[in-house]
Amino acid sequence: MFWFENIFYIFAFILNEVLLFPLIYIKVGVNVAFLASWFKLIPLILFWIIVGPFVLLYSLSKDLFFYIKILCDYQDEEDQFKEKEEEDFKQDKIVIYNEVMDVMHSIIHIYKRKIMEAKGIHQKTLNQLKGDLALDEDLDANIQLDKTSLTMDKLLIMQAWSRYRPSSQ
Repeated sequence: MFWFENIFYIFAFILNEVLLFPLIYIKVGVNVAFLASWFKLIPLILFWIIVGPFVLLYSLSKDLFFYIKILCDYQDEEDQFKEKEEEDFKQDKIVIYNEVMDVMHSIIHIYKRKIMEAKGIHQKTLNQLKGDLALDEDLDANIQLDKTSLTMDKLLIMQAWSRYRPSSQ
């Protein structure tokens, strides 16, 4: 439908320029006559009489090209908007990823510190530690610690992120 409507605009544009051809042709001929010296007056006027219509057709084709190019540019704005939305979405994912990483590092630090404190205290119960850290979940089900790494459950990370994420205020 878009190009069906634009066909009428293109024909109107061509008609407008073609109707201006005689005025432009005469005006440029008069300017050539006024600006030329007496010795070059006749060759320049003959040149304009012969070449002038071709110059006007060339200018019509050039103007028509730029007019159609402008009509086609409507999609560029939509494409740029879509690209900006995609870039914003990617940036949001990166921000959330960084926030989750910060929360995970905080959980690991808290858990390791609690374990180190528990090693120093003889009778401190592990259930008390679980209640402090697990965010309403059983700590053993959410965090498993071996000698080299720490594995966390996705639910724990999501709960901690929603609870401790940085605020934008």
